[in-house]
Amino acid sequence: MSHRPALHWKLQAPVRGNAPASRIRLLALGFGVMLVVVVGRVAHLQGVVADRFVVQWDETSTVLEPIPASHGRIVSSDGVVLAFDRTRFDLSVHYRWLEEPPSARWLSQQARQRLAPRDRRDREKLKQAEVEVLAAREQLWSALAHLTSTSPETLQARRGEIQQRVARMVQSVENRRQAASGDEVAASEPSASEPLSVDRVWKTIVAELTTPPQREKQDPLVLREELQVHPILSDLPLATAAAIESAPTTFPPGVVTIQRRHERIYPGKDLASHVIGVRRSYRPGEHALAKGGEGGVEQAYDAVLRGQDGVRRVVYNRRRDVIDSAVVRPPVEGRDVTLSIVANVQRTAESILEAALASPRKAEAAPSDSSAGEPSATLPRGGTIVAVDVATGDLVAAACAPRFDLNLFNEFDAERWNALVSDPRRPFYPRITAMTAPPGSVFKVLTAVAALEEEIIQPESQIHCRGYLNRPDQLRCMIFRNHGLNHGDVNVSDALCQSCNVFFFEAARKMGDAPLRRWSERFGFGAPTGADLPGEQGGRLPKEPTGGRRTRDTGSTLQLAIGQSSLLVSPLQVARMMAAIANGGILVSPRFAHVAPLEKAASGIQLASFESFETPPASSKLDLSPRTIAVVRESLERVVEDPLGTGRAAAVAGVRVAGKTGTAETGGGQPDHAWFAGYAPADRPRIAFVVMLEHAGSGGNTAGPVARQFVEGLVANGLIRAEDRTRD
Repeated sequence: MSHRPALHWKLQAPVRGNAPASRIRLLALGFGVMLVVVVGRVAHLQGVVADRFVVQWDETSTVLEPIPASHGRIVSSDGVVLAFDRTRFDLSVHYRWLEEPPSARWLSQQARQRLAPRDRRDREKLKQAEVEVLAAREQLWSALAHLTSTSPETLQARRGEIQQRVARMVQSVENRRQAASGDEVAASEPSASEPLSVDRVWKTIVAELTTPPQREKQDPLVLREELQVHPILSDLPLATAAAIESAPTTFPPGVVTIQRRHERIYPGKDLASHVIGVRRSYRPGEHALAKGGEGGVEQAYDAVLRGQDGVRRVVYNRRRDVIDSAVVRPPVEGRDVTLSIVANVQRTAESILEAALASPRKAEAAPSDSSAGEPSATLPRGGTIVAVDVATGDLVAAACAPRFDLNLFNEFDAERWNALVSDPRRPFYPRITAMTAPPGSVFKVLTAVAALEEEIIQPESQIHCRGYLNRPDQLRCMIFRNHGLNHGDVNVSDALCQSCNVFFFEAARKMGDAPLRRWSERFGFGAPTGADLPGEQGGRLPKEPTGGRRTRDTGSTLQLAIGQSSLLVSPLQVARMMAAIANGGILVSPRFAHVAPLEKAASGIQLASFESFETPPASSKLDLSPRTIAVVRESLERVVEDPLGTGRAAAVAGVRVAGKTGTAETGGGQPDHAWFAGYAPADRPRIAFVVMLEHAGSGGNTAGPVARQFVEGLVANGLIRAEDRTRD
């Protein structure tokens, strides 16, 4: 055996200990370390940093929401509140807290929020937390029923109504989603009836690659209405609202919400409705700046009445639950606006107008006062009475008829609304500022002033009236047209007293167009008066004659002299013309409201949009001669007190009234407009006023009695005094 041949090429490995076992142990150690790292990381993610991912899931958003400011009041000059804001408190509850039975997903989320992160995997604790949430729900509704003195059955019925409405919305959206999903699948799949071809195979491949897989169960549908609060009770007492807000533990913010709503109240209803205007109330969720005054003082002084909105910072989670709320800037209430109008005088004027519109007037017994057609019994379609302080221009009354209840815009009534809209008398039409009409014979006051100032006529100058100017069928006096009579020899005082057309035709022919137009413009006709209400119309002056025609003989000039032609004026323009005669030649600017000077300091607010109304527009001096003023004032007093005057129906016992009647032709076969413009007392003027009745016939017969009643109302309300006195 020892001589056996040996294989020298076969190598034998040296023995170096237990090498394979060592390598296996090292490999196992490496795998063990990696496993420990992985397991440790998983444990770290699950137990330590899991909340970092939950934070992303439950991230919050912060929103700055406006707090509407309470609007200022509108008060009459005698202290009657005509408009104010009443704060209403409405109670709203989050949908998830009124839903019955509660959403399982919501209940789980609420329970998890009550637990610490480490306890959220404990099923027993999670179940206990859900029981606590349900108990809190029951306690909340029980407390609401007790605090608001509302029966649980009433609250339950209201909850059921809201839930049914939201459920119908959810079902409607779900149906549309299902229909849309089916349409998408059908559109993405090739038609089975299509023959097998390369194109069909290609469409199938594209559809499989581009169409997302259909889930057996779609994500749950959640509407915005399910994440919002819903009104449960409205118009809560202040004490109840305060008690709810002061108990955040029982009534958590975001779950139970007290929503403040400013409701504009007009205690006088239709009193001065066209002067006040309207302001729509805020609804929950509306931005305060989205609404404002519409018409009247509400619009003109909106920046004063509105004040400054506050700001509330609200923090929401991803489910739009309120988790925090704080007032960043409290609201600043609006400032009050005081009207120049006297409430009692305004009521009197409106009552007189309503009675005038309800009773047709006959004109047979009235003296003639116009170049228009013979007046007849008619029912006025609308009217206005404007009264202005002759010294300041303040409006003491500005009445329109028909009118409307301002509260209708807050408490909408379809039947009442349709009746007003369909009324041919146009109750919403602001006649005080928007209406312009031919003035008729009241404009003769301006023609007399122009002729006297231009020295075309003298106070004692006489013109013979034969009833017509040139021909018996043109340019006539009404006394001739109706009775075949004439005025004879008349001076300017007689002409104004008896409303002689021929006198003013002749004066205009001598004077020409330019002076008459110039004085019309100086008295403010043809342009807005600058009154502090929106939408004022300036009327229209006839265009200056052109083409080489003689301006002294044109029909336009002669008709303008008696307030016809294409002349249109507003009641405010006529009122301040009368005020200028009464105060000695000062053309005042009509003014409806006053605002107390803005106090700088505390709030630092500066409201600039009403600066033009803070300071009244300057009055202008007409530079009328004392002689002209004396002659015209004496003539206007004769209109009412002289037996031949056209305004005898406006006479008031114990008060000297000056004025001028007017019956303005309207054309189109419609009845004439009736005017009476004047001032009282005539010897010591204080109030200038205008009565205008649309399509009412004779000014002397129809507007004159209304003027008398209004002056009697001024006496009854103490604005002027009635005295027993004899003529000087």
